[in-house]
Amino acid sequence: RHLMESSSSSEKKEVEQQTVVVGVVSEIRRREADLRRMLIHRLRGDVTMPQCLEVVTALRRLNGVELERRNNKSGEQHDLEGVHAAMEMRLQVDFLEARDAWLEGGIAKVGSAQAAAAAASDKGGASSRTSAQAEQILDGIERYRTRCFEIVT
Repeated sequence: RHLMESSSSSEKKEVEQQTVVVGVVSEIRRREADLRRMLIHRLRGDVTMPQCLEVVTALRRLNGVELERRNNKSGEQHDLEGVHAAMEMRLQVDFLEARDAWLEGGIAKVGSAQAAAAAASDKGGASSRTSAQAEQILDGIERYRTRCFEIVT
């Protein structure tokens, strides 16, 4: 009888432990999705190239965790190469969409700065206004070119 109670008690503990583990794993997976969204959102901001590389590296590591998870599932066959290729393609699309949003934000800033400068230069002569506008346009083109270069590299 004592053995039966002991085995019943150990089974209950095991079930409780499994429930806790399942809960922890579930929470970690939710946090992975949150982390992925946060990293992609970070790419929408003004980040340096080394920071971009860190974010992309972290996103690739998250993809690696997912691939490993799929590989370790018992009884299921996965085309891991195909899944990896799809994940990489999705990462590239996410990256380009995020950096495009960053680029568009920079263009909007340049446009609003040019409008403000044009309004301020209306008080000056036509020659100084034209010169200032040309300088602003060249400055905007240079910023746009630099941002495009950062995205491409």
